[in-house]
Amino acid sequence: MIQAAKELDLDLTKSYMVGDGVTDILAGDSAGTTTIFISARKCYICDELVRQNAKPTLIVTTLLEAVKDISSMERSIQVPRDHLVLSHCFNFMEGK
Repeated sequence: MIQAAKELDLDLTKSYMVGDGVTDILAGDSAGTTTIFISARKCYICDELVRQNAKPTLIVTTLLEAVKDISSMERSIQVPRDHLVLSHCFNFMEGK
């Protein structure tokens, strides 16, 4: 991802990594992108994210939700509160 960004002259801090795996989120974090995790929010998935210290910027349940949220962020409109990471199982990460 980093090599492709250099070759294409892309600013990864203004880019998005959308994925359905923990490694997708870790790769996006490592590259400095905004990360969006597509998941059904199952407890075992949250456990694995916590175990690997993967903290996506957003969690959505469908690719369409991800597209809508990216569009909203690009237009500087508030992302729906229920899509924010700390609003669901990641309260566990913060000890809440």
